[in-house]
Amino acid sequence: MLRAKDLTLNVALVLVTTAAVAMVSIRVYDRWFVQANSGPETRRIVAWRNFGVAGNRIGPSTADVTIVEFSDFQCPVCRDASQELKEIRGQYPDRVAVVFRYFPLPIHPYATSAAHAAECAGKQHAFEAYQNLLFSSQELIGHRSWTDYARDAGVSDAFFSC
Repeated sequence: MLRAKDLTLNVALVLVTTAAVAMVSIRVYDRWFVQANSGPETRRIVAWRNFGVAGNRIGPSTADVTIVEFSDFQCPVCRDASQELKEIRGQYPDRVAVVFRYFPLPIHPYATSAAHAAECAGKQHAFEAYQNLLFSSQELIGHRSWTDYARDAGVSDAFFSC
């Protein structure tokens, strides 16, 4: 009698475990394979040319290609992408322009302040130099004053009132 009870309990335990593993497997399959392979959401942006109008332009206004870069000065991936765009501009200086748009991420505590400071430098026609300094010394953002960056970028005294 005791053996039959143990056998029933073991069979029930195996069935419950199998059901749990099946449920978890279905959820993992759905999350990782079905959703991942469904493709990104796409939306038609009618006024896409407007993205290249506002922002700080690096390169000629007559460029054949204008790349709009949405970036965050504290983002390491953004720094790398900005470096790649700089190299592309170096290869095609008359044909490619980059328009920098600010996209500070909430996980970066100084990204918004850096964007404000870069905008002030842009008003002094020194955006590119300021941007290069911010990205090249990214680990110092928040530990170094914005005016120190401005001095190194050769920004005029008007920056300090901005």
